[in-house]
Formats: sequence, structure tokens, C-alpha cells
Amino acid sequence: GLDMLAAKVANQASVLRYFARYRKRVQAEEAERLCATANDIRRASERLDTLDTATAKLRAVAMGHEGHAAAQYWRAVASLLPDCLRFEGRRTRNAADPFNACLNYVYGLLYGEVWRCVVRAGLDPHFGILHGTDADQGSLVFDLIEELRAPLADRLVLGLVGRGFNIAMDAEGSLGRPVRRRLAETFYRQWERPVRAFGSALKPRELLERQVLGLRASLEGKVTYTAFRFRW
Repeated sequence: GLDMLAAKVANQASVLRYFARYRKRVQAEEAERLCATANDIRRASERLDTLDTATAKLRAVAMGHEGHAAAQYWRAVASLLPDCLRFEGRRTRNAADPFNACLNYVYGLLYGEVWRCVVRAGLDPHFGILHGTDADQGSLVFDLIEELRAPLADRLVLGLVGRGFNIAMDAEGSLGRPVRRRLAETFYRQWERPVRAFGSALKPRELLERQVLGLRASLEGKVTYTAFRFRW
């Protein structure tokens, strides 16, 4: 669980570095700020990596580090977005602003892929590690999504916005059908585009299967689970 959480935070730092790279020539000061924030977030990941599992109130301590990193991350993400998107921080349910609505939609696509992979592997999607098992909404699925959110969802939506993607909302304040179609098409194209992982190039669907099977083997006592870290 700590490895999953540390990887999630490290991947947020890597995504900020990814976007800083493309700003070095034209927005050098902003690129430096992004890198400085990424360094702070990476230090939070390192603190999670070194937590003693015998620490009193371990979950609360770990979530405190994760929450501090998340606050920095979403402030940095806001600096990458145009003011017209009205992004004031991460919102999950009933998000009214276009960027959060896009994130929630892409997270939903990712959730579906993870759920299917978990079930195919013979694991119980409700048996959570980080998220517990109280809320019957697929806690294990949410656990496995954590390390994938920033590189496979946040990066996708930020990239579209950076290329001038018009996020049109309908009269009811929801994403319009053309927007949802574009997000889905982009997501599934990315799903077949290899990323660097564990010393090789893996398509995201292959990476997900590797992680799910690795978790199953870990629960069976055969290996130690290793979370995915997006290198940038």
C-alpha cells in the first residue's frame, strides 16, 4: 500500500517535469517553478518510501504526506491551464468546471479497464488495500488506479488542453457528446501507445495486466509487489 501511494506521488512529480520540459525554451521561469514543485513532491514520495510500517497511526501519517503533495500538484496543474477553464482545485463528484469534468470522465474510462483486468485475474475488486473495504465501490480498483492516474489520465487531458482542445459543456453543465468522444478516442489511442516501464516498452493495457498479476502473486506470497513509476 505504501509503495502504491509513493508511486502515485512520484508520478505526479514526473508529470510536472514532463510539462516543464516543453516550456523551458519559451517559458523558462514557469518551467523552473514546475521543476521546483516536482522536486518537493518527489521528496514527499521519498518520505512515504521510508515510513516504518510499525509507525503509530501509519495510515493517517501516510495520507498526510499524500495530501500535502496533492495540494502542491493541483496548484501546479492550475498554473498550466487557461483562466477560462475556471479550475480552482480538484473536484470529484458533481464537478462544474470543464477540466475536472474531463478528468472525471477519463478516470471513469481507466476505472473500467482496471475493473475488467482485476476480475479477469480472479481478484476481488472490493478487497481494498489503501481504500479499505467499507465502501462497496471497488476499493482494489481504486488502489490500482492510483499509480496510473497522473501519467495516463492527467497527462492526457493536460496535453489536449495545451493543444487548444475546446471543452464545450452542454446546457445542463455536462460534457458535450463531441468532447466525450474526443476524450475516449484519445484515451484508447494512448492505451495502445507504449510507455517506458520496468526497463521495457509496454502498452498501458500490458502494463495494467502486469501490475494486476503482480499484485495477485504478491497476495499469494510469491513476489513483492512493485508499483509503476513513470520516469521523466
